[in-house]
Amino acid sequence: MIKERLYSIQSKLSLVFLIAIIIIGCGGFLSFYSSNQLLMSTRLFVDTTLPRIETANSLHRTAHEIRNETKDLTRTGKWDGLRPTFVKIASLLDRLEKLTAKITQQDPEIDILSLNLISQAIRSQAQLVFQLEAQLVKLKETLQDNRQQVRLELIQLPTLGHNEQELFAPARQKHDQMHEYIGVLLSHLNRMENVENLADLDALQKLYEENRAGFQKVVELADPHSTEEDPKHETSSTLKNIDRLFNLQRQYFRIKTNISAFIDELNELVNQLTLQTNTYVEKVFNQFRGNALKVIKREKHSLYLTFGLLVFSIFFFYILYRRIVIDGFGNRLSIISRAMGTDPGEDEGVNLPVQGRDEIANMARAAEELLDKARKLKELATMDSLTQVYNRRFFFDLAAQEVNRVKRNTTPTVLLMLDIDYFKSVNDNYGHAFGDKVLYETAQTCLHCVRSIDLFARYGGEEFVVLMPQTNLEKGRIVSERIRAAVAGMDMLSDEGARVEITMSIGMVETQLAETTVDQALKEADNALYRAKQLGRNRVEVGGKIEVQEID
Repeated sequence: MIKERLYSIQSKLSLVFLIAIIIIGCGGFLSFYSSNQLLMSTRLFVDTTLPRIETANSLHRTAHEIRNETKDLTRTGKWDGLRPTFVKIASLLDRLEKLTAKITQQDPEIDILSLNLISQAIRSQAQLVFQLEAQLVKLKETLQDNRQQVRLELIQLPTLGHNEQELFAPARQKHDQMHEYIGVLLSHLNRMENVENLADLDALQKLYEENRAGFQKVVELADPHSTEEDPKHETSSTLKNIDRLFNLQRQYFRIKTNISAFIDELNELVNQLTLQTNTYVEKVFNQFRGNALKVIKREKHSLYLTFGLLVFSIFFFYILYRRIVIDGFGNRLSIISRAMGTDPGEDEGVNLPVQGRDEIANMARAAEELLDKARKLKELATMDSLTQVYNRRFFFDLAAQEVNRVKRNTTPTVLLMLDIDYFKSVNDNYGHAFGDKVLYETAQTCLHCVRSIDLFARYGGEEFVVLMPQTNLEKGRIVSERIRAAVAGMDMLSDEGARVEITMSIGMVETQLAETTVDQALKEADNALYRAKQLGRNRVEVGGKIEVQEID
């Protein structure tokens, strides 16, 4: 009894466990010692270096935020967005000054004076740009209001009366000239909105002055006996407003030019600030790298010792494995391993050691159950999980069996290649979930249109394939048209309730599987499918005659 217990699996494993505890205990003690030394070094390293790294990162991040906000200062274009941007720049500069003060306490060697000078210069320059941008925004609004007012004044200018236009040809001619000049002045106003620099504005103003003189001359020669309101006074006021518009536009470009110059100076200051912060960050990380190398160097001996213990443990456990596991109960484990390593369905010749009450027998019974489940999973693997029809791999397996069968009974076979039309557009317009639904409904519809002896499978993507044994071309075409019509008649509704039309193109070919390969027949059917696509889709096309090739 005692001898049986001594040589039992439990006793052997208990011995291995005891020896493992001893080795692991020694290794744990060494690891604890090494970890304690590493912890002390790391704590010293963190206390001295980590605060500087955090400060350097904050300084670097603040400098880049200042750079981004200064760019936004000229992109806002509205008063509501201009002031918050300036306030944020001022807040970032305050943060920068606090960080520089903190750096002074941690690292007195950095050039804090230069950083503070650059910070103050950025603050002043940003204030100046903010003021000019504010003027520019207000001036732009004034230009828009005045330009709209001048347009209304030009449109509402009084002209000659209707009766005088009918009676006197000279009056009608002056009336037409006034309208022509008003149109020219309106076009000048429209062009003024698109002017981008002073040179273009000067050219436009020169052209305006030429038309202005002609317009004033026409107004001066207006009929003094007209019953309409004299247009001279209103015309003079409108022309003065246009002159004022040109002056305001000129002032707008001058301010914009000044802002551009100040922005260049501001960008230069921000670049200097970024350079300073990058230099400091690089210095801190260089020191970090140096300290880290020192810590790593101190821990090398501990790592060497731990590695030596690991090598010894591996060697010792290998000896135990050879003596106890392989020589003791390894054979039964090998049988279980070979059985688990075979494909489901190919393990009928393996007799698992299920007899007995020990742990290995329990393991063998569990392995037997797993193999049964694996066989069932293999059966599930023959079906396409989305469409619940045969998958491509199983189709070729069944097609190979059909080839062997028809070698003994040469009968014609029809192959169909089916493809859902515009399926990518369905996915793009209604989503992949709806596309999956279309695939499933289409597959089930096609499956109901074929015979039980026909092989219907999903070939890939939105393509399906049908192998119809003992079928000629005429019968195959009837089935193809039945499939096409059934798919076209499906009632597919999108999530919004809209009906989605689904159609299918089909390529078919008749072949003798005893004389040609399945791949060759599929290729010809695919060519027919391509022609169906080219000829407008939602149709059936028949492939040409397949050249007989010698089959190995």
